[in-house]
Amino acid sequence: MQPTPEVAELSKLSGDNSQFRVNEPYRRAFYYIESRLVHTEKDLLGKTSKASVVKEADAEKAPAYKDAAAFKEDLEAIKRSLIQNHDRAVTSGEYDDLLEAIDVFGFHLATIDMRQDSSVNEACVAELLQSAKICGNYSDLSEEEKIQVLLNELNNDPRSLHSSSAPKSELLQKELKIYQTARKLKDTLGENVIKQHIISHTESISDMLEQAIMLKEFGLLDSEKARVQVVPLFETVEDLQNSRAIMKRYLNFDIVKRWVASKGNYQEIMLGYSDSNKDGGYLASCWSLYKAQKELTAIGEDMGIKITFMHGRGGTVGRGGGPSYEAITSQPFGSIKDGSGRLNKGKSSKTSTATRTLPTTTWKCWFLLPLTGWFPSKSSAKTTCKTSWLPWTKSSMTPTRSTGNWFLTTPTSRITSSRQPQSRKFPA
Repeated sequence: MQPTPEVAELSKLSGDNSQFRVNEPYRRAFYYIESRLVHTEKDLLGKTSKASVVKEADAEKAPAYKDAAAFKEDLEAIKRSLIQNHDRAVTSGEYDDLLEAIDVFGFHLATIDMRQDSSVNEACVAELLQSAKICGNYSDLSEEEKIQVLLNELNNDPRSLHSSSAPKSELLQKELKIYQTARKLKDTLGENVIKQHIISHTESISDMLEQAIMLKEFGLLDSEKARVQVVPLFETVEDLQNSRAIMKRYLNFDIVKRWVASKGNYQEIMLGYSDSNKDGGYLASCWSLYKAQKELTAIGEDMGIKITFMHGRGGTVGRGGGPSYEAITSQPFGSIKDGSGRLNKGKSSKTSTATRTLPTTTWKCWFLLPLTGWFPSKSSAKTTCKTSWLPWTKSSMTPTRSTGNWFLTTPTSRITSSRQPQSRKFPA
């Protein structure tokens, strides 16, 4: 068996120089990969696994992986070589599972969201602007005046507003430490560890720009790109009704267009069920949510932006979301386009609960497609559940392999709770 040049190079770099390994290029290549992993583990965690067979000196010589994608590329190189040598069977099963696990977990295990109330952001930004002698009465400004001040800072001043020598309130110190930690996590574990920051009680454009100012303090956002996306949460009936006007103007700012473009022309929006339900009642809440999704989807289509809704349904049906099956079938026509969803921790942390509730949003979902205005192509029928950590069984990580069904929660949506539907007769 003649390995490809890629594998031969990995073998050459290996620290395993035993005379018994001279004719085992693949084994030497894997030793080199493990050496790099051990070095990466030490850099990230400050310690190494006792189960590793790699010598400490070999691990130190091998460069650490910059990210999980580089680790996967080495494994893919070995896979290509094996296939070229007619050993495709060796790469199936556990080898493919490992490659898929890298896609799902990376080096970070699970993607987390940041979240803070808009009132906290306003207080912090007001203090920062006052400390930097830019604006001493920010909270007293009108909405338009706030927007102009914030846009000027975001567009024209790359410097951070906080200073290590300037006195800070306890609130501001705590918030800055959070963003500092977020920057460190992204720099060490990769971009996927934190993708978005949710703003509770978003009521205006300035709420979103204030969040951008806080992200800018530690380089999580600048005038050209956003490492963390600003995600509004519209919670009350009034906020849902105003969401169209807010998002239409916000997405038309040139700087926001660049942020969205840096995220693949993708914008996430969170919708609040429990607060709108408490605010206006069940019927008014459901109607406002329906209209908001329809209008915001239309804005995205007009601007060439993929709008993804995160449904803040809470942990129980009584908080306003209703049963998940009905929630999926009641989505506005055209708002469901592709598959990506997440389950609430309370619904997926236990094996018994997870295996009972998962079918609500995955089982036989092709019945729902005509109701949503979307039908999958052959390629999309291969969609697998790669966006959620499903800890109960390995087969559940890729439900389409074991069941042949399409994975669908509410594509363009992230459902944050689910419930097993009662016995129903599905159409043939």
